[in-house]
Amino acid sequence: MPDDPPPAASSPSVARQLGERLGTLTAQLASLRADFVDGKASAELQAATARAAAELAAARAEAAAELDAWDGRFGLRAATRAQLLLLAKERGVRGASRLSKRELADVLEANMAADEEDARVLELEADTSRSREER
Repeated sequence: MPDDPPPAASSPSVARQLGERLGTLTAQLASLRADFVDGKASAELQAATARAAAELAAARAEAAAELDAWDGRFGLRAATRAQLLLLAKERGVRGASRLSKRELADVLEANMAADEEDARVLELEADTSRSREER
């Protein structure tokens, strides 16, 4: 947009030239406005994409944890009684030798679920204290 010298002041074409120049500047201004709006929309789209990606990653992590939990439950159901007794002993379950295979699997599953809940509580407490420290 080179700066043109102002036209001579008393010519009939001066009004036409000024009108053309004004039209050109108006078109350039409209283009700049559109570029600004496009840039703002692009930034909003990038922010929304980043939020969606974070939500997707969290959902994937949650799904993976759920699959792991199901795999653990399946592993308990597929294990032999002797394997379940060994696991019960390792986890400190009392009276396991008097339980049937199904009862052992149920007790161990509840035991593992309690451990998972304890881990979630500890994680939540850690997150809470981190957020307090950040303030």
